[in-house]
Amino acid sequence: MRVSKAASDGCKILIEKTLTCGSATLARMHFPSIVLRYFPVVGRAQVLRNALTDAGCPFEDLRLPMPEWQGRRSDPTFAGRLKALPTLSWGDAFVAETLPIASFIAKRLGHYDGLDDSAIAFREAVASCAYMDIVLRLVEVIRADAHHPGADLQRSLAVALPRVLQKFEHVDACLPDEHYFGGERPVMTDFFVAETFEALRYVMGPDREARFTGRLPRSAALATSIRNRPELAQAWRGRPARLTGRPDEEVAIARLRSTDLSALGL
Repeated sequence: MRVSKAASDGCKILIEKTLTCGSATLARMHFPSIVLRYFPVVGRAQVLRNALTDAGCPFEDLRLPMPEWQGRRSDPTFAGRLKALPTLSWGDAFVAETLPIASFIAKRLGHYDGLDDSAIAFREAVASCAYMDIVLRLVEVIRADAHHPGADLQRSLAVALPRVLQKFEHVDACLPDEHYFGGERPVMTDFFVAETFEALRYVMGPDREARFTGRLPRSAALATSIRNRPELAQAWRGRPARLTGRPDEEVAIARLRSTDLSALGL
């Protein structure tokens, strides 16, 4: 189990704004209890870890070892009514599933301040496309032969990748030419896109990076910028090594990286 905590004036301002009881002085002195529960993998929670870490919010990054999951799965205070992770506790609030948690955190961090409903919906659409149509497709490829015995990993990648890259190019075209969706500071959508690029980088390997980076220039620059932000650069050393919970993921990744993708220019 891994626990990380950080604090900043920015998060103190956030807490003061969101507390509805007690004096302003007490609001400045006390943080809500924030607990993010997931496994010791990148998976469905790293983007949430990144957003909280970058904001300097103190939170418990609870990484449950895989063998302990069955014993916690039926605990609604841990896995929620859906019996799945990630889950988030923020004070008295309990939120389940990646996208709802992301939306909740974005609101608490002020990422939507001053935006109308259409602007908020656009940001969430970009994040949803990156997560649902790209990251989850890559996860399915990594697990293809585990979920479908006899499936060929390399064939699965070759079939999925054209659509994945097409979707990513659409996402890339939506990114601002400079800075972030949030202007000078990244917001949740930026973290989703950056983490999506990290997932693609991981699956494809360093030998192909220059070739797909050329097709996704904004996303590549965004990922580098996010990775080098002070809070995240420091936390990067504790980043999980694996994307999924597959025990032999290293073997699967090595096979995927040796796939012949010359027909795709990769």
